[in-house]
Amino acid sequence: MDKEADTKNRKMVGHGSFAAYTHRIGKTENELCVICGVPDNPEHVVYNRTRWNTEREGVTIRTGPLHAPEVFLSKMIEERSCWNSIFLFIAEAMKRKEREDRIARKEVP
Repeated sequence: MDKEADTKNRKMVGHGSFAAYTHRIGKTENELCVICGVPDNPEHVVYNRTRWNTEREGVTIRTGPLHAPEVFLSKMIEERSCWNSIFLFIAEAMKRKEREDRIARKEVP
């Protein structure tokens, strides 16, 4: 598996910069989102974090409501255009999230 695919897979299963994961491996003190104060995991980023409301609304205009993981996954599987819209949203949200998290932890390159 190439490095880019490996990175994308880790993000989708909750590894990477999610505090729920970094806390589990002892890298951070808790599992909370530094912005929202709730558990920071993939579901939080995709469905709940208000930071992504505008981008999320853009996706739902193209795909219809994505209010549950089951709906989200079935739309990705059923329609290529939904797959592309959802994937691009997640990829961009994760890239920005990782940068914002590094800034919050004062780890900016």
